Amino acid sequence: KNVCADHDFLARFDRPASSSLFDGLSTAYEHLHRPMDHPLANALETHAIPEPLSRTPSVRAMTADIGERRSAPNAPSPEHGEAGVGAGVKSGEWEMQRWLPVLGMFFIMICTVGLQYTFGIMLVAFTSALPSSSLSTLVSVGSVSMGVMEISAVFSGIVISRLGEGKTCILGAGLAGLGLLLSSFSSEAWHLVLSYGLLMGVGHSLSLFSGVVMLNKIFVQRRSLAAGIGTSGGGIGTLLFGAFIPRLLEELGLFWTLRILALIVSAGNIMGGILMTTPVFLAHDPSMSKHHSTHG
Repeated sequence: KNVCADHDFLARFDRPASSSLFDGLSTAYEHLHRPMDHPLANALETHAIPEPLSRTPSVRAMTADIGERRSAPNAPSPEHGEAGVGAGVKSGEWEMQRWLPVLGMFFIMICTVGLQYTFGIMLVAFTSALPSSSLSTLVSVGSVSMGVMEISAVFSGIVISRLGEGKTCILGAGLAGLGLLLSSFSSEAWHLVLSYGLLMGVGHSLSLFSGVVMLNKIFVQRRSLAAGIGTSGGGIGTLLFGAFIPRLLEELGLFWTLRILALIVSAGNIMGGILMTTPVFLAHDPSMSKHHSTHG
C-alpha cells in the first residue's frame, strides 16, 4: 500500500517540467494573433468612433459641446475671420467697436512718435534758453528720449501683462506729461536729460506698445490695414507739431510751450487708452473679457 502511494506521488512528476510552460506560451501566442474585435481597436483601425462608444455619456457630451461652439454667436465666422462677435452684439456694432482701438492707436502715435520726430525744433529752443549748456549734451536729450522709448519695450510688455492695455496707456500718458512739465522748469541740460529724455521716453513707451499689443490681439486678417491706419498718426503728428510748435515758441517761449505740450500729450494718450479699455467686443468675448477682468 505504501509502495502504491509512493508510486502515485511520483507519477505526478512523470510529465516533463517544460510542458506547462510550453502550454502557457502557446496560449499567449494564440491570443496575440487573434483578430481584435474590441470597439476601441476598430476605432483605431477605421479612425471612426464606433456606435456603442458614441453613445457613452462622455463622448455624447463632448460632441454636443463642439456643436454648441460651432453654432455659438461668438464663434469666428468665415466672413470676418477675426476674434468673433460676442453674444448679443450685432455684426455692424462689432465692426465699429473693433476699430475704436485703431483710432486710439492713431492718437497715441500723434502724441508719441509725432513729438519725438520734431525734436530738432525743440533743440534750437533748448540751445537758446540754455546757452551755458554744451550742444552735445542738449543733442543727447533727443537721443535718450527716443532710445528709452524703444528699449523700454520689454518693461512695457511686463506692465501691459499686469495692468492691461488701457490702464498702461493712461499710465504712460501721465509719465510723459509729467516729464514735459518738469522740463519746463529745467535750468541745466542734465535736467532735460532726466525729464524730457528719460521720463517722457518711458511714458511714450508704455503708451505706444499698449496700442501695438491691442491691435495684434484683436485683428487677424485685417491686421496690416489696422496697423497702417494706426501708425500713420506718427506722420500726421510730425506735421501738426512741426507746424504749431514754432508759433508757440515765438509767442509764448520755451517753457510755456513745454507746459502746453504736456497737456496735449497727456490728453491724447489718455484718449487712446480710453478707446482701448473694454470695448463691446471685449465685454462679450469670453476669452478676452477674462483677460481684461484680470488685468484691467
